[in-house]
Amino acid sequence: MSKKFRTSDIGNCGTIAAAELMETVPQQLVRDARRFCFELTRNSSIEVRVICGGWERVRSGQAIEIKKFPRYAIEFVAAGTGWVVFDDKEHALIPGSVFGYMPGSSLKISVNSGEFLEKYYIVFAGQGARKIFRWADLVSRGVRQTSAIHQIRELFELMIANGLAQTRYSPTLCASLLPALAYKIAEQPALADRNDVRAFATYQEIQKLIDRDFLKFKSVEQVAAYNQLSVTYICRLFKRFNYVTPYNYLLRRRMQFAAGLLSDPQFLIKQAARQLGFADQFQFSRAFKRCIGISPVKFQRKLHRYSKE
Repeated sequence: MSKKFRTSDIGNCGTIAAAELMETVPQQLVRDARRFCFELTRNSSIEVRVICGGWERVRSGQAIEIKKFPRYAIEFVAAGTGWVVFDDKEHALIPGSVFGYMPGSSLKISVNSGEFLEKYYIVFAGQGARKIFRWADLVSRGVRQTSAIHQIRELFELMIANGLAQTRYSPTLCASLLPALAYKIAEQPALADRNDVRAFATYQEIQKLIDRDFLKFKSVEQVAAYNQLSVTYICRLFKRFNYVTPYNYLLRRRMQFAAGLLSDPQFLIKQAARQLGFADQFQFSRAFKRCIGISPVKFQRKLHRYSKE
């Protein structure tokens, strides 16, 4: 027995905004949906305004064809697989795929046979709309793959929650989340092919290992040996997917832990140096100042002074 279609559309559904939304996806393909839309204002002084957005669970069938879409939009695939076609060029859609389109864009979206595609979308306009695209690095790329699936999903869910609330602040709250969404998309590296995906997965494993066992590892060589990888390869991964070297990343994690220890005014600097495996207190102090910006002695003095105030 087939599952009934459920929807929680809310808002002024007689607006142009709602018409733009409803016409993009044939309703016989939509199994579940949560959508919101706002009144389409003519106020040209608004930097960015959200028109509509939501979440849809779309089944396979005829292609979703969008012709000369009148607004800016960002779509995010949360589950399922399919394809999107821009200018006769196909791009695979998998969980984590992000793509956008600007006014006048035409595209086709299809779901792989026998599957469902769960996707979030947001439609927006205004003088600053193009900046949102540029911040998300979608103007030049069109489609990109991100690993921040849960974080991007949370931002969309927050927009949907505010949109469905339909308070006087809902449009402003949704618009305020757009820059955060754009920066979160841009923060993650674009993964072009399977080799990129594998390389990024390896980088994430190393990063998680350092985060978990930073007290165990005192050098990048030890991290490399544990993972049976070369130091050169690890350095190459961090150069591509991070802004710091693996050595500096490891050192920062260790010194952040040390700062936590030294927040106790009774904890001695030599004790911190010993716990982190440094040869002597002076070596530890140099490393601490390099990461934190001040010596451990001054760090403890400042904390002690603030605690008295």
